[in-house]
Amino acid sequence: MSEAVVRAGVVVISHLLRQELEKKKYKKKRLWIRSWISRRDKYGASSTLLEKLKYEDSTAYRNILRMNGAQFDTLLEMIDDLIKKEDTQMRMAIPSKIKLEITLRYLASGDSVKSLRYLFRVPECTISVFLPDVLTAISQVLEPFIKVPATADEWEKIKDTFFHRWNFPMCCGAIDGKHVIIKRPPGSGSSFYNYKKTYSIILFAMVDGDYCFTYIDIGADGRASDSGIFRDSTLNIALENNTLGMPEKCVIIGDDAFPLKTNLLKPYSKTGLNNYEMIFNYRLSRARRVVKNAFGILVCYIPPQAVDQEDFNNGNIIPGEWREYVNNLETVNRMGSNNYKRAAEDVRSSLAKYFIEENPLPWQWEKVGITI
Repeated sequence: MSEAVVRAGVVVISHLLRQELEKKKYKKKRLWIRSWISRRDKYGASSTLLEKLKYEDSTAYRNILRMNGAQFDTLLEMIDDLIKKEDTQMRMAIPSKIKLEITLRYLASGDSVKSLRYLFRVPECTISVFLPDVLTAISQVLEPFIKVPATADEWEKIKDTFFHRWNFPMCCGAIDGKHVIIKRPPGSGSSFYNYKKTYSIILFAMVDGDYCFTYIDIGADGRASDSGIFRDSTLNIALENNTLGMPEKCVIIGDDAFPLKTNLLKPYSKTGLNNYEMIFNYRLSRARRVVKNAFGILVCYIPPQAVDQEDFNNGNIIPGEWREYVNNLETVNRMGSNNYKRAAEDVRSSLAKYFIEENPLPWQWEKVGITI
């Protein structure tokens, strides 16, 4: 290679390097905030769409945030002090109202942070920062609304509701577990892989006769069974140690996935059931429907007649509208053996006898195909 070629190459490279340095020197400074985001107060969903729907179309507003305007204002007042930030000389803080609206929309729809960014004109990095804080604040202020009854009077009220509304005596709660589908957590292997071939965590709960949650256990991995979650739960520990304060001989009810105990009843699972067992299964399933409805209400907009209704004249069930909206919760089937003691079977048998001999419903015989 000649000296002239080398010289020319050095000159060209030096010239290109000088151009790049000049570009960096006069490179346009990055914006502190994008111009379309800075117009949030004028064009963002909080100031336009939601503000109009709140006063013009309450149904649409509730469908977006899963609560009406009055409920939103109440919740905002409860958490405002926990989530608000002070304005600085550099920029204005995101208002608590917008933070709560974004969080509720995220919970109601599962929208991505990027989608919420364009709807509310809030940077996704900002949403990612305040979203956990708002969720924590909501859990903190609403915790008193989901609690295990602490007094005998509270248990008695639940027991009376199950007896008078669902015709099941001595019942203080219905339990069940539901899969909530998630994206596989990094490095989790098959821990959250369930029998439906999806990844999920499990929401285990106990519900009273009015569809209200009285106990929740959230976060068990998807491959766990209902019986295993119940066995390790603080609810079972309290039942075993008799520290719940439940009235004597009271029981909770569940499906076939749970073990049969003196304080936990489940349906007869064998074939060839006799009249006593058929009636018992019908009455228990009828009362246990409240926990199924409660899970359904969680994932849908609540219109009138949302929950299952019953025609007390003939016992026919009118399906609630929530069933039209449920699409991402899977029922947990039984996994493993649930052996029980004779005392537990005696409790179930005594109730089966009570239902068919002492407290029959006038239409229950035909309902389960029994003729007398």
